[in-house]
Amino acid sequence: MEPSPWDDENEPKPGQDAPPSTNLWNPAEAQPAQQPMIMGAPVQQQFGHQPIMITQAPSSSPKVIGVLVIVFAVLNILGELLGFLGPGAFKRPALLIAASVLGLGLSGASIAGGVMMFNYQRRGLILVCLVILVSTIIQIGALQIAVDYDQLYEDGDLTEEEYNALSEIDDGGLVQAIGTVFVVICNGVCLGIVAIPLMVSNNGLDDSKLFG
Repeated sequence: MEPSPWDDENEPKPGQDAPPSTNLWNPAEAQPAQQPMIMGAPVQQQFGHQPIMITQAPSSSPKVIGVLVIVFAVLNILGELLGFLGPGAFKRPALLIAASVLGLGLSGASIAGGVMMFNYQRRGLILVCLVILVSTIIQIGALQIAVDYDQLYEDGDLTEEEYNALSEIDDGGLVQAIGTVFVVICNGVCLGIVAIPLMVSNNGLDDSKLFG
């Protein structure tokens, strides 16, 4: 009997292998794309189901200011030591000598504070600020002693002509007033520079305290 022309010649017969099935793409099985790392403020945001940590390196301002404090303190120590080695160094009033010795101690404290700032310790910044405040008071007091022309004339540090000329120029304590303003302005600028890390949001300073 002849086969019917309507039969599908390509129809698989029993026992013949079926064509391989085609896998359809399933969005649920797709690998999520790698999320980029965004540098910015230290916050955490959610994008879909993948959390992204946004981090930022701490500011280098404490290290920079710490190095400047150390350099300035070393220069102060060298200046004080040269002052002691100069001629007539111990002929100065005793209060000025004591102020110089105290200045050496304050410079040493500044070096310690600068090292702490370099290591991102908040107590170092507080220590340096206190040193600047104490140094300002000492410098103003030393300025009042240094311009005591009567004492300098009695000690022989001023000649009669120099004493008369300075007394006419500095009538009413003009030198002391100008010197005091200059000291306050200079130390105020130094205090502002040291406090720069406190104005930076990501300064990296720890919670250490100077006292307690």
